[in-house]
Amino acid sequence: MKKSIIRFFAFILMLSLPGLAMAQPASENLMRSNGRIYVVIAVLLVILLGIFLYMFRVEKKLKKLEQDSGK
Repeated sequence: MKKSIIRFFAFILMLSLPGLAMAQPASENLMRSNGRIYVVIAVLLVILLGIFLYMFRVEKKLKKLEQDSGK
């Protein structure tokens, strides 16, 4: 389980690196000035939290099924 979580975080990090490396002009603060960036971040965090909770629930159920089938 730990390896899969580490791989998932590494995958997300690899996806975000090109976006962090791109330089943008300082004059484009449209989303920050309107406060929309905080809404976007909040929505993304809620979605990621939901995905993580779903992964942990499925993993817990799989472990239980594996233990029950091993008896």
